[in-house]
Amino acid sequence: MDDVPATPVAALLTVQTDTSLLQAIIEGYKTDPFCEKINNAQKSIDGIEWQNKLLYIGDRLVIPHIGSLREDLFLLAHNMLGHFGFEKSYALL
Repeated sequence: MDDVPATPVAALLTVQTDTSLLQAIIEGYKTDPFCEKINNAQKSIDGIEWQNKLLYIGDRLVIPHIGSLREDLFLLAHNMLGHFGFEKSYALL
């Protein structure tokens, strides 16, 4: 074997967002009664923040309750994470 110096290898992780899913979340804030209440009360409650048109409470993204959006996200996470049970999929999501 030749004495060839090892070449450093860097891992590369890219995250892509489904723009239609992201848009559904943003549009859902306008029709979900809970999100409307949170938006109106945002100045009186600590931890509510908007970032890039997305609503967060603390470090958690708020997903509006519209159509099957929540179920679709759960199913996507369940399938991508390796078909864990409900509790594990929910905790990871």
